[in-house]
Amino acid sequence: MEQQETAVRELLDEWVGRVGKRDPQRVAALYHPTAQFWGTLASHVRDEPVEVLDYFERFLDREEISASIGNLRLRHHGDLVLAAGHYIFKWRDKPEDDEIKARTRFTFVFGQPDGEWTILQHHSSAWVLSGF
Repeated sequence: MEQQETAVRELLDEWVGRVGKRDPQRVAALYHPTAQFWGTLASHVRDEPVEVLDYFERFLDREEISASIGNLRLRHHGDLVLAAGHYIFKWRDKPEDDEIKARTRFTFVFGQPDGEWTILQHHSSAWVLSGF
């Protein structure tokens, strides 16, 4: 289990790093070809590699984007690892604009159907603080 957690944490760190480099192809490459992905700003679930790439091409078309992960919780289910937590995205739409900060929550499902850890499922949504 410890090896699984280490591998998943490294994969999440890689995801954050690739987002920060604004490299949509390398971010999309972390998703398994059969992955399902519902991005924070998406209007629909994407379940084709070309759709995942399209999302990240649009999402990463910002200035100085970065992501940081907080409150990460991992759970093991057989050969799968589920991750839940939040991330904070920061960016500028234009260099002269004020920084925008968005706090979002996520769930990932990680597995290794082809022998290497990959993202099988990912859902992210805006975190509106209210209620309970």
